[in-house]
Amino acid sequence: MRFFLLLLLIISPFNSLAANPVDSSKLPLSGMLPDLKSATVDLGVETRRGVSAHVRLDPQPAPELSKPLAPGFKYFLLSVVFSKGQTGTSIMSGQAAARTYSDNSQKTKTVRLESAGDNWSALLTLNTKGETLIKVGSKLEDGKKRIFRFFFNMPDTEPSGGVTGNIPAN
Repeated sequence: MRFFLLLLLIISPFNSLAANPVDSSKLPLSGMLPDLKSATVDLGVETRRGVSAHVRLDPQPAPELSKPLAPGFKYFLLSVVFSKGQTGTSIMSGQAAARTYSDNSQKTKTVRLESAGDNWSALLTLNTKGETLIKVGSKLEDGKKRIFRFFFNMPDTEPSGGVTGNIPAN
C-alpha cells in the first residue's frame, strides 16, 4: 500500500504535464472583446528573429456580395504591423499570410495579407465561440521565414454560453 501511495505522489505531477503539455504562462495573452460595436482588439506584439509583429482585429460588416455566415461566425479585419526589432522601422516588402485554428482544431484556408499604408491586412472569418489561434506567417525583405502566434477569445455574454446582440449586424 505504501508503495502505491509513493508511486501516486511521484506520477501525479507528470499527469498534469501530459494533460496540458503547453506552458500557458509562455503564451501571449488572448485578445478579449468587451464591446464589439466599435472595439478594436489589440492582440499584442510578438518578436521572432529580430522582427516584431503587432496584431489588431477590427470587427467588420459583411461584404456586400458575400454568402451569409453560419451562426457563431463574424468578419474581422486583421491588421499586422511588422517592424525591425532594434530600430522600430516598419517593413512593407515581402509576403505574409494568416491561418486560423479554432478550439476543435479546425483550420481554415490560408489568407494572404496585403500591404497597404503602414500595415498588412486581410479579412478573416472568426468563430465567436471559444478561443481561436491566429498564425501569421511571413517571409519579409530579409528572406527569413517567421511564424507569429496570437490568440483571440470571444467572451460569453449570456448565461447559455452564446454571444448576445452586442455584435454588430452584418
